Amino acid sequence: MSVLARLFTGRPKIEPARCAVFLGDGQFQMYVASTPQQRSELERLYEGQAEGHRRFPVLLVPQPSSPRGRDAVAVRKGETTIGYLHHTTAVEFMSALRANEFERAASAATIIARPDPQLGKTVFSLRLDAEVPFTLVAPPNEPTSD
Repeated sequence: MSVLARLFTGRPKIEPARCAVFLGDGQFQMYVASTPQQRSELERLYEGQAEGHRRFPVLLVPQPSSPRGRDAVAVRKGETTIGYLHHTTAVEFMSALRANEFERAASAATIIARPDPQLGKTVFSLRLDAEVPFTLVAPPNEPTSD
């Protein structure tokens, strides 16, 4: 197709990514791996609270070109990656995505803050409200593929 033809025919419609929602058990037992930089971001998100939990939605996005491997799954809050699924969990997650024809999934997450006496400071970690095997459903406003 020539440049002029492309200009006059418009851009092709881009289909939005199909996103699933995890159905968890409310226990927030799935651990997320994070780097020191990502843990600093968790501390910032925690908003300076000394103890307790902070909950919010996250998006799990496959990262097939990641140095972590083709099954890497980033855990994102907005545009910021705040962790990655552990490898075996990521493989199972990718299998569930493919089986249900989704491209990503949303989940509830919580930041755990706990004092570490050996380090003399509070350490932050992230957990998801999900369980294996993954139960993925389409959001209520997304049409199902029947």
